[in-house]
Amino acid sequence: TTTGRTKQQQALKNKRIIVTKQQEPVDLDHVDFCRPSVDQEEDKPPVLFLHGLLGNKRNFNGVAKSLRLQKPRRILGVDLRNHGSTSQQHRDDMRYTTQVQDVVQFLDRQGIDRVELIGHSMGGKVAQYVNNRSLMFAPMIIYF
Repeated sequence: TTTGRTKQQQALKNKRIIVTKQQEPVDLDHVDFCRPSVDQEEDKPPVLFLHGLLGNKRNFNGVAKSLRLQKPRRILGVDLRNHGSTSQQHRDDMRYTTQVQDVVQFLDRQGIDRVELIGHSMGGKVAQYVNNRSLMFAPMIIYF
């Protein structure tokens, strides 16, 4: 019916307004897989793992464990927007540009000015966008 179609069109229009509206970054929940003492740390930047769709910050436990055995450095994982513990702050906006804002804010709040990013699937795409936004954040980027 025309009325049903009009309501559906209005709902889609409203959804677009919500999705495209600029939103505040979300505070990302994180885990420190490895945080060596200051005297143990080398000149290596920290590693930040970004999980894929439907994943969470713990997806990289095994890889992080292997990495921390190689050289002492800070190794972190975050729950991206609407995933894991961060999902308690649910937002409709899931654009990559918005997720990049979340990651950049997280890095700023952690006092991290250089980081090596490792991302899987959606997390890899977020890592690419972070790298494109500011090369100082990502001296190395791996995505798979």
